[in-house]
Amino acid sequence: MYRLSIYFLRRFIPWLIIAICAIVLIFLTTQLIRVAPVFLGAGAGPWDTGKGIALLLIPVITWSLTPAFILAAFGVAGRMVQNGERVALDASGIGPKPAIIGSSGLLVVLTSLSGWLWLAASPGSQTTLRQMAARFAGNALTQRFEPGVFLQPHDGITFYADQKNSNKFEGVFLEDARDGARPVQLVATSGVVLFQPQSTTVVIRLVEGTAFLEPGPTPTPGSALSFDALELKFSLAETVERRLEFLPAVRAAPTAHLLTSSAAGISARTQAFALWRRVAGPAGFALMAALSIYLAFGHRWRRRQLAIAAACGVFAAFHLFGRMCESLWEREYLSGPQAALAPVIAVCGLIALGGLYRIVRIKTGKIVQRSQI
Repeated sequence: MYRLSIYFLRRFIPWLIIAICAIVLIFLTTQLIRVAPVFLGAGAGPWDTGKGIALLLIPVITWSLTPAFILAAFGVAGRMVQNGERVALDASGIGPKPAIIGSSGLLVVLTSLSGWLWLAASPGSQTTLRQMAARFAGNALTQRFEPGVFLQPHDGITFYADQKNSNKFEGVFLEDARDGARPVQLVATSGVVLFQPQSTTVVIRLVEGTAFLEPGPTPTPGSALSFDALELKFSLAETVERRLEFLPAVRAAPTAHLLTSSAAGISARTQAFALWRRVAGPAGFALMAALSIYLAFGHRWRRRQLAIAAACGVFAAFHLFGRMCESLWEREYLSGPQAALAPVIAVCGLIALGGLYRIVRIKTGKIVQRSQI
């Protein structure tokens, strides 16, 4: 029995690797379509682009484990039938037990891996990816500062420069009208534009100029002040966040932060859903994988194509039900824990019903248990 289990495990692993590679390629392509504009628009080099793709692979692999395991289980079961191995096992009185034991041992290992990916690795990689994307988006915005062109990099701020030498602008005009009551106009000999990715802030440093303060609504006269150096800052957080809609901040938040009463910048409702979604991720993988083992090796598939089609149907039903629950959560029909755990509870119910049905059939004599050799 041990040797047969190892044999089927060796058959299972290649199928799993091929399935993961195929599904990762599909998921990665869809994600790259959303990420590429940020990287390409900022002129990211090959090293940064490669690093971004590597970071993106971690959450993609996290999502791919469940469908890959299902596909591998049904693929191996179908291959067993096609090669006559299932008939030989049934004729010997052993049945599919070696295949179930071997794949179940792999399931335990992959469940631990899935838990680490959902709770630690995936949020960490998405945090780094968001930082990179924010830096690229900010650099792309600051590169729009060109001489001879009036630019509005932020609401209420207008920038103009006569010419640019290296990274320094000369003959700079800047209007800061964020305070609509009293806009300020700045004229400087030179200036530089910098982006601080940690705070997503643009810094404009002016040298040797004059600030003209227009009269206010009350009888306040205008004024002019000379300065040797002046620094003006404005945040691009909202602008950058809009460009990072493909990677929400809640996905990048560490799990430890979601356990606190209120994570920064995340509503309590969204935080609850995100936390329970991470808990439901590895739990859903374990249950779906166990269900696929039972369905794949507990049924005598006549053709391998039918087994693979069944695998696609099982995952599609699980995925669509999860998306439906998420949609109901967005419409506030379900709470965060309810929406995240509903697919897992549904799978538990299916497994319980399947076990109960089998027990009933054994009790009524419709299934005869095989003797063990």
